Amino acid sequence: MWHYVVPSAGVEGNAEAAQSLLTEALREAGIEQLAVREPTFHSAEQADTGPRDGDEVSAEWAVRMLVAAAAGDRNIPDARLEAPGGQYTMAGLDYEVYLGLTVQPESAVKRAQGRGLEVVLVGEPSPYLDQPGRSTDPPLTAEVWEQLVERADADPLFALQRWAHGRYGELGHFLRGGADVRRMAASIRPRAGVAVFSADLVRPVSEVREILSTTPGELSRRELNLVYERGGPWPVAVNFRDLRSLEQRLGEVPAGARPSILVAPKFADWEPPAVTAFVLPDPDGVVRSRLGYHLLEP
Repeated sequence: MWHYVVPSAGVEGNAEAAQSLLTEALREAGIEQLAVREPTFHSAEQADTGPRDGDEVSAEWAVRMLVAAAAGDRNIPDARLEAPGGQYTMAGLDYEVYLGLTVQPESAVKRAQGRGLEVVLVGEPSPYLDQPGRSTDPPLTAEVWEQLVERADADPLFALQRWAHGRYGELGHFLRGGADVRRMAASIRPRAGVAVFSADLVRPVSEVREILSTTPGELSRRELNLVYERGGPWPVAVNFRDLRSLEQRLGEVPAGARPSILVAPKFADWEPPAVTAFVLPDPDGVVRSRLGYHLLEP
């Protein structure tokens, strides 16, 4: 397998040529469908419509996602995309497009040169590209679910479910008893990460707004998430940093959605007993998600 890189300058300056090159490369590799991994959503509409982790998209749609991500176009969600045999496509943190495909390197270079594009060929990818971090939180097993049932029956809990990257990739769960925990278990997104807090950390908007208006330093060491309903069984949770960004987020809340705010410890302090975090394994019991709250980079 060869891994080739289309530099971001080439994608931004010649998007049509880059799209044509990537389409031909996937066709030569025999790839018609790719599985979405760790999507990133840039708007509420994208979060509502997907694609979700584990969904399959066509090669044509995958190329659109790659080119948009490399060009900084946030009108389309982006993701790491996997194909059979370990083949993959993704746009890296530097916005360049990376492909690990079973193609002949000579044809890749020739194709790129014919379109005025540069392609960098490497025999092996960097560890980051192949495995961009792995979850270190423990798996969310049947035993953990039962423990959460016991905890929620004793004291109400609040859980954040991280099911995608970006502002719109988290859902909030009020767990007022075992029945709520079981509903969450039945509806959780594939490969999601879950962080569990005391429900006492969920505060009224008016209370937090008053603190931010008068003594903002009190919340400088906290993670703030506006939690509100948006057309689904669970609320969304969108983070903010200060009073101005809170007001902006409140402007996005649908009428009648009853927003509240999770005032959590700073992320660096998300450790038991204040916060317990888990990650949902695949059906075979193996954790493959990079959507957990704690990651170990290679």
